[in-house]
Amino acid sequence: MAELRYENIGDYFYPQLPLKLKYGSNEVEVFGLLDSGALRSLFNFGIAASLGLDVESGIKETIQGINGKINIFAHELEIEAAGKKFKTKIAFSKEFTSSFNIIGRLGFFEHFVITFDDENKIFYIN
Repeated sequence: MAELRYENIGDYFYPQLPLKLKYGSNEVEVFGLLDSGALRSLFNFGIAASLGLDVESGIKETIQGINGKINIFAHELEIEAAGKKFKTKIAFSKEFTSSFNIIGRLGFFEHFVITFDDENKIFYIN
């Protein structure tokens, strides 16, 4: 079981997980915000470019977020996180303007037991 500290960003602390994404022969190391309230994983558009993805060739879907509806395009990628490797769908969108990469439940949380300890700014992932 890995014990990780929340990252201090601005005035708040966030449970960010280091991970590696791989598409073909391209791979990038990034951080993702573990978001148990998000269904899907949605990452920064620039990461797709680093992986050599043609974003709009992915599976298109319209989702509702805090700021309204946006179009996303999902791609199956290999992911390495907390000592495990597996394939999952990660979505990208030009309309997604958050500074965080969001790790949602679908295709990710079922691979782990994740415990958040907000009081101590620690999370556990196994």
